[in-house]
Amino acid sequence: MGYRKEYGPSISQGSKTFTKVGQPTAQGIKITASATDQGVTQSHLVAYAGYSFAADGGAVSTITPVKTCVIPANAVITKVAWNATTVPVGSGASIAFGLSAGVASGPTTCLVGTTAISGITLDEVTVVSTTAFKTTAQANITMTITGAALTAGVVEIWVDYYQSAAS
Repeated sequence: MGYRKEYGPSISQGSKTFTKVGQPTAQGIKITASATDQGVTQSHLVAYAGYSFAADGGAVSTITPVKTCVIPANAVITKVAWNATTVPVGSGASIAFGLSAGVASGPTTCLVGTTAISGITLDEVTVVSTTAFKTTAQANITMTITGAALTAGVVEIWVDYYQSAAS
């Protein structure tokens, strides 16, 4: 879609201006909250991905969900939250969340480590305060299914990050 939509007015406090902006994409929405202080802008961004068995299938593999946002190179990832709006089904299956590129080790589990399906609760939001790390290339959010195939499920994930100006 490629456009920006203001979700609320800018707020000014002294020399600082705060703006909330949403960037709809064909796959999802990227939310930006920017703060400008004396001409320097730093943005806190949230990338979203949504896995759906109906759209993405459930084979044992690493899946890039149809609904996903691209996280840019040099993004500093600070926190992840996820939620099952339909609990995944698959006897003996586990899931993990990662990135398709841009991380040195553990790309399939760098966002959320392997979690057994049997331990997932409907609509329980899980927040993972990860050790901050920086991407080296742009990447999609991925979900890895291990142990057994899934036969149902809908899971959402949000990734908080800041865009670094330098590599």
